[in-house]
Amino acid sequence: MSIKRVATILLLSGNITGVYPQNSIRFHVDMTKPIETGLFAPSKGDSILLRGGFNNWQEPGLILEDHDGDGQFGGVFKIEGASGKAIEYKYIIRKANSITLWEKYPNQENGPYGNRILLLNGNDQDLPVAVFDFDRYFLARTGKEVFFTVEELRHDFTQLRRILENEHCCLYEYTDKNEFDGLFEHQFRRIEEPMRPEEFFRILSPITAKIGCMHTAVWMAGGYFESNSDNSADAFNPHFIDTQLENRFSVLYSSVFGFPASYKVSFTPPGGGTRLEKVLRPADIGSVRKAVYSKFNHPPLTLEFVNGKRTAIMTVKTFIYYDRVEYFKNFMDSSFQRIRENGTKSLVLDLRGNDGGDPFCAVILFSYLQKESVPYFSEPYGKYSELAKPVPVPENHFRGTLFTLIDGGCGSTNGYFGSLLKYHRLGAFVGTPSGSTYKCNAGKNMEVTLDHTSMILTLGRNTYAAAVDGMDKSKPIMPDHLVQETYRDFLDGRDVYMETALNLIRRQ
Repeated sequence: MSIKRVATILLLSGNITGVYPQNSIRFHVDMTKPIETGLFAPSKGDSILLRGGFNNWQEPGLILEDHDGDGQFGGVFKIEGASGKAIEYKYIIRKANSITLWEKYPNQENGPYGNRILLLNGNDQDLPVAVFDFDRYFLARTGKEVFFTVEELRHDFTQLRRILENEHCCLYEYTDKNEFDGLFEHQFRRIEEPMRPEEFFRILSPITAKIGCMHTAVWMAGGYFESNSDNSADAFNPHFIDTQLENRFSVLYSSVFGFPASYKVSFTPPGGGTRLEKVLRPADIGSVRKAVYSKFNHPPLTLEFVNGKRTAIMTVKTFIYYDRVEYFKNFMDSSFQRIRENGTKSLVLDLRGNDGGDPFCAVILFSYLQKESVPYFSEPYGKYSELAKPVPVPENHFRGTLFTLIDGGCGSTNGYFGSLLKYHRLGAFVGTPSGSTYKCNAGKNMEVTLDHTSMILTLGRNTYAAAVDGMDKSKPIMPDHLVQETYRDFLDGRDVYMETALNLIRRQ
C-alpha cells in the first residue's frame, strides 16, 4: 500500500494528531424577511456569508448563494474537525457599503452570544433551513427609520402591564391602585399610530417611574444603541433621580430623543460675556458605555493615609463584588489591621456614587464600624437570613472618629448600610442627601424583553429593610454637614466634599 494511501486512511480516521477529516456541510438560510424589510438587498450588492469557530470568526467568511431567486441562500463547505466536535457559527449580512450585520441571537439556549451550534459527525450533513435572526433595529444601520405598528405597541404595552401587576412585589406602595389603573389606561390610549422606539419609550417610562422603585425601569433594547454607532428611584427620591440623570444622561437622552448627527449648544462662559454657540459631534456608543458602566468592571477598593497617618481615607465606589466577596473581605481585614497598627484616629469613608451591590460585602464593612453587635437586616431574607442575626464585631474594629461622604448616587444596598450608620449614630455624614433609604425592592430581580419592541423591563420581586426602627421609608439619609458645590468648584477641580471632611477632622 502506498504511503499516500496510508496517510489518507489515517487522515479520515482522525488518527494523526492535529489533523482532522473534512466534513462536507450544506448550509441553508431563509433571507425572505430581511429582503422584504429592505434590510438585505442582493440586487444592490449585499451578500450573506457564514463565519464561525472554524475560521476563528474572521473575514472573509463563506459566501452563500441564491441560484433560483427564491430568497433561500445556501452553500456546501468543507468544515475541518473531529467527529463529535461542536462548531459555533452565525450568518452575517455584508452590505454593499461594507457594513456587517450579524445575526442577533439565533440560539436562545447558547449564551452569551446566541451562536448556532453544529455537531460534526464525520459524515456529510444537509442542515435544515435556518431563518436569519434579526430585529427591526437593524434597519437603522441601513439608514431606514424604525417603526412599530399600533398592534405591536399595544401588545407590548399590555405585556408590560400584566408583568408589573403580577410580578412586582410592591406595585402600589407609593401610588394606589386606582391612580395606577388610570395611568395605565391613559398611556394606552395614546397609542393611536405607529411609533418610533423613542416615542414608545415616552409612553412606558412614566409608568415605571410612578412605582417609586429604583430596581424597576424600562430600558431601550440593546439593538437600539448598537444600531446607532431611566431610572425610577426609591420612594421617588429626587436626589437619586438627579444623580442618575447626571451619570447616564447620554443613554437617557438618546432613549427619549434618538440619535441626532450633531448638537447645537448655546452657552455663556463663566463670568458672563457674549453668548456663544457651538456644534458638537456625539461620542460613539462604545466610549459612552465605558464611561457609564465602568463601575461594573470592579473598580479597585483603595485606602490611603494622610496627616501623618492620623487620618485614613477609604474609597468604596460600589458593593458590586458578588463573585469577589473574598477579595472584598481580605481588603477590609487588611485595611483595618493597618488602621489599628498606625494608630489612626479618624476615617473618611467615601461612598459617593455607590449605588449598591452585594449585602454580603456591605455587612463586612459595617462589622468593622459598629460599636456593638447588631443585626443588619430586619428579617431573615432567604440567602441573607444570617444577616438578621447580630453581626459579630471583629477584633480590629474601628474605634475612632468616622466621617462618611454621601450624595444622591448612594442607592440600594448602600441605603441599608447608610441607614444603619445613621440609626446607630456611627460617625457623621458629609455631603448631600442620599439617593436611598433603609428599605428597597430587590432580590429575585426579573428582566423581561417585550415581544415586539424588544424593550427591557426590569423589576424587583422582593423587598428588604435594614434593622432600624422609626425611620421614614420615604426620606433619604440626610447629611450632618451639608456640602454645596458650585460650578466654580467643579471647574477648578476642587473636591469640596473631601475638603469639608478633612477640615472637620482638623478642628477636632
